[in-house]
Amino acid sequence: MKKKDEGELVLTTRFDVRVLDPDNKGIYQKVVNDIAQYRSTARKIFSMLAMSEIAGAKISFVEEKVKKKEGEKQEDPKVYVEVKPDPESSFEIKDNFAKIIDPKMGKSLKSSKDGKPFRNCAYAFRSMVLKEISPNWLCHVWDNLRKDVESCFNSHDPEFTKATRGWLIEQHRRNLASFQRKGLAILWAKSHEKDVVFADNKLEVTLNWNRELGPVKFQILGKRRKGDRKRKLDGHRYSILDNIRRGRWSIGTVRLSEYDGKLVLFVPYKPVICSSSSQNDPNRITEITIGDNPNEFFDCRVRSDNMSLTDQKRHFSIPVSVVVSWLDGLNSYRNRLRNNLRGCGNKHARDNGSGHGKAYRKICEMLDNITKCRSNGSNSWNHVWSKRLVKIANEWNCGKIEIFNLPQSKEDKRRDEEEEVEEKKEICGLLGRPWCWSTFKNFVGYNAKRFGIKVEFKNVTVQKVIDSVNKSDNASEESEEEAA
Repeated sequence: MKKKDEGELVLTTRFDVRVLDPDNKGIYQKVVNDIAQYRSTARKIFSMLAMSEIAGAKISFVEEKVKKKEGEKQEDPKVYVEVKPDPESSFEIKDNFAKIIDPKMGKSLKSSKDGKPFRNCAYAFRSMVLKEISPNWLCHVWDNLRKDVESCFNSHDPEFTKATRGWLIEQHRRNLASFQRKGLAILWAKSHEKDVVFADNKLEVTLNWNRELGPVKFQILGKRRKGDRKRKLDGHRYSILDNIRRGRWSIGTVRLSEYDGKLVLFVPYKPVICSSSSQNDPNRITEITIGDNPNEFFDCRVRSDNMSLTDQKRHFSIPVSVVVSWLDGLNSYRNRLRNNLRGCGNKHARDNGSGHGKAYRKICEMLDNITKCRSNGSNSWNHVWSKRLVKIANEWNCGKIEIFNLPQSKEDKRRDEEEEVEEKKEICGLLGRPWCWSTFKNFVGYNAKRFGIKVEFKNVTVQKVIDSVNKSDNASEESEEEAA
């Protein structure tokens, strides 16, 4: 398959499926066993890869330099242990291990260009997987498993963004990956078209990943509504499925997973960018200013070099007063439940039976439901706002969106502290209420890609941008006058 471009839009949808087994051959249990074997094999390969890196690392003692201030006594330098990864020694360990499994496999661990060992390469365990663990798997299943393990080992940590997970495991700051929610990867490409086949007139899909098991048919399920005996697929997912099986949209690596005994199919797809994106002018910009007024929270205007009368009159605002009142209601309800927790007694009293343990557990469950309700509500409102803002920019034929004064989240604040950014913003959420603005950024980004619109976030006011533009224009005019 071709590599994904940076500006390419790839989305993922989820389908609930069940195995079609009319002859009662026990195919469902075999499918679940293959998924469990895929996860356990990924854990095994990841642990071997991590242990070889840890065994090949160099350990040294480093003295920390302490700056001496005036009038203070000189303290003894602090000594700490430093673990540095050594690719050459870890390569030798993996190479010896590969030769024990298969003598021919140790030669393929070095690059053909410079002869140096690959960094964190898990290809040494290919013969072990395809010959001993699961000889009936197709080759592309192993390729996807290897990519999953290497990407997990080399991916950056969400808390320490500059460090990879493999390095943190060597420093004993992270545990080994468990791959509990990873699904069985099945490649879809021109050379493997028969491995993933969607039926033309039925809600069925055929997957092939095991030679002994052969192609397995799955029925795509929908949601069962009140009053309906059959499950019906919603219109959004049905349109995605229809575009995929008609060949309009291409798909990537399909994953079959299992949660609590239910089978789930994740299908990544590449939607076609709307044809209206060709009409958008890249010099026309939609300015979206986030203010303090709940009735006009998102203020949208047009900025362009050739402003017409209609452009000057174009103004749109999105209120958030309904969301603010909803958050205030949840917060007041949460405070009442917390006050009720005080009447349930302390932990010692609840354990001895003198407290109200049953009421305490019920209130804790209600508090968890409030937290889930707030997170789900924030995601839905972020979807609504992002779609509406991108739709406005597309209707105004703008090729760029600039969003000013977006409130800062905790992740952005932590990143600014690590990078030592001078201009920092306080966490304000949604008018003082907690809100997840990072998901809003992601939703605006992928919705704008469907129309070919660029998005830029700026932590300054529109007036500062206008003043800087005016200063640059005045400076250019003065230079032209001096030249004349």
